[in-house]
Amino acid sequence: MSFNTRQLNRATAGAATNQIHDLAALGYLSAAPAPGAVMPALADPTSSTLGVEARARAYLDANCSQCHQPGGTAVGAFDARARTPLSLAGIVNGRLLSGVAAAGDAILTPGDEAHSMLLRRLMGNGVNRMPPVGSNERDRAGESLIAEWIADLARFKPPSRLLNLAARASRHGERRFDSRFRNRRSSPRRARPRGGPDFSAVWRGGRS
Repeated sequence: MSFNTRQLNRATAGAATNQIHDLAALGYLSAAPAPGAVMPALADPTSSTLGVEARARAYLDANCSQCHQPGGTAVGAFDARARTPLSLAGIVNGRLLSGVAAAGDAILTPGDEAHSMLLRRLMGNGVNRMPPVGSNERDRAGESLIAEWIADLARFKPPSRLLNLAARASRHGERRFDSRFRNRRSSPRRARPRGGPDFSAVWRGGRS
């Protein structure tokens, strides 16, 4: 398992400098890197200010996406890259391909650790541990983070403000159209002056 730009693009531990810029200054990079603000970066899984989804997906990106992505070598069919929209990643209620799955199992099952195969793989709970290389030590902090995300996925979340605004705009447009339609139907016809010419037949003929 290796590292990438989005993993390294953060402050060096105990310093205010950027890790990638420090590596360049030490001669490990062949070209000068871009400013840290314009390079991709993962959320800090240990942050106390970021939401659990961003932190959990950053953890999976760093530890699983080397194999779990389109074209990767993993058997599992989910995409662990944090930049993939969650609705397209195949993680939440994601289908399992392995024969070890039991009824109700999924990649992650909201609110149900026992049926979340991803967490069981991290723990080695009755199945082979993941990732399969690097260490035999369990990452308790990582397990706790994924368990926290599983619980959070089961909590009700109100629609985003953007969706609310879109719904309100749609309803407002429907009301305006309905109002115009009713006004058109309820508006009285103009009376034809007595003795004046009747152009209605000509007009109907022109529209037919």
